[in-house]
Amino acid sequence: MKVKDLIKQLQEIENQDKYIHLLGNIENPEDEDCDIFFEDAEVWDDGEESITLFLNSYTKKTII
Repeated sequence: MKVKDLIKQLQEIENQDKYIHLLGNIENPEDEDCDIFFEDAEVWDDGEESITLFLNSYTKKTII
């Protein structure tokens, strides 16, 4: 994904005051037991042709 594509998708959100829920999955997207919740995201401008979107995560078991 390119930065401009992400920005375009975010700009299409009607209510720009909404929080972003960072959610991933390690195996089966339909299996909530495999969900990974991300606490925070950082953008690292660390490459000549790319950036890194660093996500800090904790497992679902940590919060239950």
